[in-house]
Amino acid sequence: MVYGFLFFFIIAVGVVCIANTRAARLKRLARQFRYQYISHVEHVLTEAEARQSVFAGQGKHSFFHIVTWQDAGAFVRFSDDRLIPADSASACPVYTVVTAELTRGSFQPFVLMPRRPQEPVFLHPALSRELAEKYLLSAPDDFKFPEEVLGFLKAAVQPFYLELTPHAFIYHEFSLLPVSQVQNIRLRVRQLISVLVQKPTPKPAASSTQQAAVAARPVSPMSEAELQAQVLLKLQGASSSYGHARSGGGSGRWIFGIFYLLAIAGLLFFARYALMHWIHR
Repeated sequence: MVYGFLFFFIIAVGVVCIANTRAARLKRLARQFRYQYISHVEHVLTEAEARQSVFAGQGKHSFFHIVTWQDAGAFVRFSDDRLIPADSASACPVYTVVTAELTRGSFQPFVLMPRRPQEPVFLHPALSRELAEKYLLSAPDDFKFPEEVLGFLKAAVQPFYLELTPHAFIYHEFSLLPVSQVQNIRLRVRQLISVLVQKPTPKPAASSTQQAAVAARPVSPMSEAELQAQVLLKLQGASSSYGHARSGGGSGRWIFGIFYLLAIAGLLFFARYALMHWIHR
């Protein structure tokens, strides 16, 4: 009898533990908000943007627990990253990185990273003395941050990493963010992208002769939906070409199925024991 209870208790604890793993919680969140969950990819950026990224060249990255969603004008990915720096054989602690690729518009590239204590203070025109003591900025001398971003930098408790390529956004806080922060980070990234993306400059009005020539020319403008589809295909291609993305949904269902079967077997064993030793008495 004791062994039956012990077996059933171990099964129940195993099911609860698996249901509360980071992967299981992210999968539930993805289903709830209709996001996409992938267990592992080699990179979270398309190949073209990764080649232009300082972040991608810092060492060997291994991205896992990736949640992807679509916001206005961008595809965003929330993922955990295990980095082995190029000058080290040991991996850094796992941290969460948020990346986005634009479907319209572009960024002015820059790299903003925390300043190490031994590094000299570099006074970039875009940063105040207070911020220059916390961050190193690699950007053209005429670069300026929007006021919203400066306010965000001043309000940040810990310095973070922020990089823009012409069409990609990379952000992380050097820590593993809890699953409960996914929706908060989504709002934060959306706000940053909205103020950092470069708005297209309006073209001067064309003369009547030019307008007539343009009207007579057959055109097939690409809609926003087509642009988004192109970026999505590129992201999917990056996941497969950088390293065969494996969906964790199937394996998770198999594990849950096995534990459920074991739980049912434990209940049947308990019922059989009760019938044999209690009912007849």
